[in-house]
Amino acid sequence: TLAGHVAILAGARLAMRVAVHQFVTVGPGAFVQMCSAVARDVLPLCVSSCERCSVDWTCLQRRGRSVQDGEALTAFLSQQRPANPPEWFAQEWAEFVRMREANGTRCRPLVAFVNDEMTEEQACG
Repeated sequence: TLAGHVAILAGARLAMRVAVHQFVTVGPGAFVQMCSAVARDVLPLCVSSCERCSVDWTCLQRRGRSVQDGEALTAFLSQQRPANPPEWFAQEWAEFVRMREANGTRCRPLVAFVNDEMTEEQACG
């Protein structure tokens, strides 16, 4: 269910029975898990369940990204105010920020990022 004005960016996926609050931006490549209620913006290339998200290692693997790329993305998104994204991620990050500004939701809270600290075996196995 999408309530009012919602921005679902390129490559973002919503599972069944997801409810998205109006004025939410779901970042490019993001995945929102089943039965989640989303009231905060979802970070790009992350998997989200309600108010928490972490790097979507499966999505990165499908895009041909290395474990080092995933670690760089995790380090970037773990920052209090993310700046200087990894070069390969800069375009998706810019699109996400631009859409938030265009929607007037730049100050809207983001889904809390959780650093899983996954091993390479967990990420790619």
